[in-house]
Amino acid sequence: MLLGSFVGAVFTSLLASRVDRAIVGRFSKKQVEKQIGEALDEALERLRKAHPDFPMDFFDEDFLRGSAEDEFAAFLIANGKPNPQAITALFKQRAMPGVELAKVLPGIEAFVEMFDKALLGKPAFTQVVLARLTTDTNRLTGELKEAVQAALELSTPSPTPATTRFQLPPAPADFVDRPEVEQIVAALRNGSAAVSAVEGMGGIGKTVAALVAAHRLAEEGLFPDAQIFIDLRGYTPGAKPMQPDEALRVLLRPFLAPNEELPQARTEGETTVILGQLWRERTRDLRMLLFLDNARDEADVRPLLTGHAECATVVTSRVKLTLPDVTPVSLETLKPEAAAELARRRANRRNANRITEAQSHALAEACGYLPLAIEIAAATLDVQPALDVLRFIADIADRSRSLPDLKLRGGSSLRATLLVSLETLTEEECALWQALGVFDGGFDEAAATAVWEAEDAGTTLGALYERHLIRYDNSSTRYALHDLVRALALEALADNEPDAEGVRLRHAMHYLVKLAEANELYRSARETDGLALLDLELQNIRASQAWAVRPGSTGALLAQYFSNYACLVVRLAPLEHIAWLDASLAAARASQDKRGMADTYGYLGLCNRTRGEFERAEEMFRQSLALNEDLGRKGAMASVLDDRANLFRARGELDQAEEMYGRSLALNEELGLIDGMARNYGNLGNLYQTRGELDRAEEMYRQSLAIDEKLGGKDRIANQYGNLGTLSYARGEFDRAEEMFRRSLALNEELGRKEGMANQYGNLGTLSYARGEFDRAEDMYGRCLALNEELGRKEGMASTYINLGSLHYSRGQLDRAEEMYGRCLALNEELGRREDMATAYANLGILNHARGELVLAEDMYRRSIALFRELGAQHMVEKAEGWLRVLRGGQAVEHA
Repeated sequence: MLLGSFVGAVFTSLLASRVDRAIVGRFSKKQVEKQIGEALDEALERLRKAHPDFPMDFFDEDFLRGSAEDEFAAFLIANGKPNPQAITALFKQRAMPGVELAKVLPGIEAFVEMFDKALLGKPAFTQVVLARLTTDTNRLTGELKEAVQAALELSTPSPTPATTRFQLPPAPADFVDRPEVEQIVAALRNGSAAVSAVEGMGGIGKTVAALVAAHRLAEEGLFPDAQIFIDLRGYTPGAKPMQPDEALRVLLRPFLAPNEELPQARTEGETTVILGQLWRERTRDLRMLLFLDNARDEADVRPLLTGHAECATVVTSRVKLTLPDVTPVSLETLKPEAAAELARRRANRRNANRITEAQSHALAEACGYLPLAIEIAAATLDVQPALDVLRFIADIADRSRSLPDLKLRGGSSLRATLLVSLETLTEEECALWQALGVFDGGFDEAAATAVWEAEDAGTTLGALYERHLIRYDNSSTRYALHDLVRALALEALADNEPDAEGVRLRHAMHYLVKLAEANELYRSARETDGLALLDLELQNIRASQAWAVRPGSTGALLAQYFSNYACLVVRLAPLEHIAWLDASLAAARASQDKRGMADTYGYLGLCNRTRGEFERAEEMFRQSLALNEDLGRKGAMASVLDDRANLFRARGELDQAEEMYGRSLALNEELGLIDGMARNYGNLGNLYQTRGELDRAEEMYRQSLAIDEKLGGKDRIANQYGNLGTLSYARGEFDRAEEMFRRSLALNEELGRKEGMANQYGNLGTLSYARGEFDRAEDMYGRCLALNEELGRKEGMASTYINLGSLHYSRGQLDRAEEMYGRCLALNEELGRREDMATAYANLGILNHARGELVLAEDMYRRSIALFRELGAQHMVEKAEGWLRVLRGGQAVEHA
């Protein structure tokens, strides 16, 4: 049996005893069960700290096994309070074979005593037990009556919050510190009549943070006369907010004389005025803390303020309050580390290994770092040991589903807590808030205006912000919804499908315009601005694209317009971009848009080439070229020819590549497209460098760089710096090469071009290797490989493997070098890249030569020579033939 079901058994045992049911009936079963459960949690937590070696899972099964719930519960509350002797006796009777009683009985007795103390602090439970004892005492005689009377005296609790002037509830044991607590402390400590308004969205932890601050100040002795706490029920699910006159009656109880009656008036307004005057009179000159929790608005708070110099007031609310002498403290979600710590503490109460550190971080992130959500989710894991942790976290994190209706045992649900904030909205405001659910990430006022079809969205956004239903970032001037709140907004929006589709359509159209703006900036001399705009809006662009391509979407016609942008090549991973392009191609075919089809084929060619899918890329380029020729689009033809030539060059088919570069250059010259000419010159430079024609290559690079600097295209300038660096490296001008590589790297990092960054890390690795700086070279190659793997660039991965192989060879790590050369060769064979295959064969020949495996080495050299000869790379043919001659002469050689 688990302890969770034990709580109900205790309450049942109470009713089964000789109890006056009329008395017990005055108390809610849920209220009593909740307090029994809280006492149980407190006792176990205290036991864990006092007896760290005690096996806590013992209580879940072994301790109760063999005894019925009601029998155990009856022993536990014998005579109205826990009875250690009775429990110990019961356990001795029920103990299983092999259990060492001497080791567990001290822990059992400690648990019972701690449970006793915890129960006495729970008003509902204590009052039920005392009512029962009082009733039973009338029937008892002799020694038994004296014993019960003694137990009654020992069990009598301190005055309840209704009559005491020290009412602060305890702060939760699982609290993790947060910086806002010190802000609250400072606000209440500074000056007279201080008011700290602690504000934030539902579940953000306002009450807990304020309680911790209040206790810290109380421990300093700042409020020796009174510490008054009241829940105004402003945002309590299912409860009516407390009106000022009702609140004043509650506040005044501890300050009334015995049998003193409160004054009455004919109207509620008059009552509030009279009670307010009495409240201020009775608390004058008292060094007091007034804690007004869960306030709905200023109107409910103002009549309760004393205005006295010695009274500090803390108010918690979901709305921004403007009150006299107020210091606002706005709570945000927890920092990731603090959120994970809260998750660990709460989930691991019963079992210290319930969730790992990594799982606590995942749970905190899934809950959007919202304290209440973390508390509920972690408590659920704590009390349900059979629940699969990873699946539970995944269900919460899956924003495509409805928000899980998580609940604390005996408490309100997360959904109800969040939704109660909507009660203050008008029907129109509520509908507008629901529409904001379509925004995935931040948005600005212009976006809200577009989605709402409103002339001015600012006023409504301000109203939602004041209620903490949306967030606002001053630095970016953008709004956002918390993930869990957004999930509720989307649920509500989905219930009204026609409106939802209209909202989605307007959202998609707005972000298509943003995408086009970003691309226009990127294609001009403002690449950085274009990519910055794209990064800012990419989440919403992704959400719009996903909706448009959804089967049956009313935005299906928009699907073809989301993918054909050069800036997306830089930001989207190749596989994601290919998926977008496939959807665009299907939409373009459906609408018979040949121009759209031609552009999409071209981008598909680029993405597949990046992934090393050369045959697929070639097919896409041919399709694009054919459609553009049919349409007479010469500029587009020039671009596709240039891309197709790059593909042939990567395969080592240099003559075909040169012919296509020439055709592309002729078209660009005819049209006067100097940016296209610059690309042609740069690519021709790469081709000539591959052939070893370095002077001719430099001429091409210089012509390309001159145009790019005139146009201001940073991405193309970065490419040319990289090209000039490889040229300087080939000439042995290492310092000049490093200068060019670093210029290129800096521009690529500024633009966030991961492919360009990978290339320059690789180049810097090769340069460091040539200088004998092996550790630095390995670091550069590692960064290069990581980026290429992230991008899925097989071509870049293959090049890095061969570089790493050469590095390991130089260190004498021949097995590791062979592994790298083998990976390189496999990828290049898959890609059909004959130039790099030839280099890999040459290096494998050198490696086997070093091992003395001369026959295998000669075979590798011959394969290398054959491929270099096919490529027309005569300088490499001569180099490889030299290695072969050395082999036959019995000498060692350097790597390729």
